[in-house]
Amino acid sequence: AVGNFSKSVSISIGMSCRNSVLTTFVRRENLGEISAKNDAQNTLTNLTGMALGIGMARALPSDPRVRLGVFWISTAVYSCFNYLAMKSVELRTLNRQRLGLALDSWVRSKKIPTIEEVNKYEVIIPFKRRPLDELKTHIGVSLASVSHNSGKKLDALCKMYKKERYILSMDLESCEMRIVLHDKAAQPDLLQAMIQAAYIRRQVISRMNAGCDLALSWTKDFAARCRPSTSKVRQKFTEDELEKLVESGLAYAKSNVKEVQAELTRMQFSTKTLLLAPDRFRARW
Repeated sequence: AVGNFSKSVSISIGMSCRNSVLTTFVRRENLGEISAKNDAQNTLTNLTGMALGIGMARALPSDPRVRLGVFWISTAVYSCFNYLAMKSVELRTLNRQRLGLALDSWVRSKKIPTIEEVNKYEVIIPFKRRPLDELKTHIGVSLASVSHNSGKKLDALCKMYKKERYILSMDLESCEMRIVLHDKAAQPDLLQAMIQAAYIRRQVISRMNAGCDLALSWTKDFAARCRPSTSKVRQKFTEDELEKLVESGLAYAKSNVKEVQAELTRMQFSTKTLLLAPDRFRARW
């Protein structure tokens, strides 16, 4: 019963994201061909697995401990190969993690890494610490969360972002960057907001840790020396300093957004839709 329940849950989860995954492989409107080949491979692997299971059940002794041991070994081998298969897929779409790695590289060295490099260093294991996890960015928050119900601060933010379709503010208490989206915000606005966030993150890292201004965000050295903890940020920066950093980040993002988009396109990333999963709030100012 538990096995059937787990199988049903896994099938439901897989089916919900199946089309999105298959779409990333589309070239010249051939989604139907890709879907057919995927279904054929699934049928073949399911039949092969069923035959192997029946054969092993007949060959193994009836001792439950032996069968349970073989089950766990088989599960471990399957999980290992499944992980290697997932890591071998080079996705051209830009989710938060892949876009963050690409933009951090741009801010650091004025270069966008290749699709192979970005996918190589993307962390896909749940609950594992990811590069650039600190100074988290929340997208699609309410105006109240960036102004803290202060009319004076809200007026200052609206004045700073008068011509933009988003508002980015950094909260010193939580050390988080929060982005409010205008109800007419489009993909270029999201890209500009993420460039600004990447610039602020890299500036905070550089000012807090000597020698980290050019450190690669996916290396062990970066994880050991350069991660900006919440307590260190509070000690190093004041509210006024963070506000000035946000202003300089806005100027940097505005001057670089077209060049970054062109470079992402040149490196064959898909910039038509950024997979950032923003929250539901939208605003006007």
